Amino acid sequence: MDQQDESEVRDRNKQNRVKKIYENVVIGNFLYGLGFAVRSCLDANTLLPSVVNLLQQTPADRELADVLLSFPGVVRLIEFKMKGAKLSKERIRHRLLMAALSGENRALVETSRSLHWYVEVDTSDTETPLISRVVPYLDAFDTECLRLTAGSLERLVEQTALEATRELDPVSRQHSEIYLRFLRNIQDGDPVDAGGVLLVMGAGGAMHFAQLRDICDLSMPHREWLELEMRGAEFERSIPSLERSKEYPRKRRDGPEHTM
Repeated sequence: MDQQDESEVRDRNKQNRVKKIYENVVIGNFLYGLGFAVRSCLDANTLLPSVVNLLQQTPADRELADVLLSFPGVVRLIEFKMKGAKLSKERIRHRLLMAALSGENRALVETSRSLHWYVEVDTSDTETPLISRVVPYLDAFDTECLRLTAGSLERLVEQTALEATRELDPVSRQHSEIYLRFLRNIQDGDPVDAGGVLLVMGAGGAMHFAQLRDICDLSMPHREWLELEMRGAEFERSIPSLERSKEYPRKRRDGPEHTM
């Protein structure tokens, strides 16, 4: 094979090589799409306070997940992974969670299944739409939940947007906060002191930002967040005691299934 033939082979291999899409690109487009989807659910007179925090590659990522969302109608924690990635550390986190949810913490399983999600994305075939699987984090490594399909990520965006504009009952919101604090405390070492940013957006496009002192401090009703922001008051309050977790009902209640 002469030099010209070798050059042609290299060019063909370069053209045929699958271009890698990085995890942060998928997350960025998910959040971008979610913004559009939420906007489509708002009327012209609606203000929507929300927490949209990208935690990827921060200390809070190790404790929680890549993305933390909190809207009036839903709290959602999402871990994104690319198919084929090394998952040894993620499997350890998963085993820790499964073990921690046994015994007296079993009551948190229902909250985990509605709040905590795992998204796996495959971009190895450039001739097909983006394929993914979206399952509760507890099912991340279940052999019966490994099938990837086109449209799963889109359905996650649509369902999250629909739930976002509803009203989450106070008990469910408190359970969400308890679960997030529980998740942070089962990791090795002291919990990271991480805050967040509250975004208040209107259907007309106006936006306001306020500081959220503790990223897990989600028990305050969104209408109170909105009132504080609109009054220009300092967004500050004491962190709820973890002792409130003792008030969590021990009996598991039946609820609707959450599927994507």
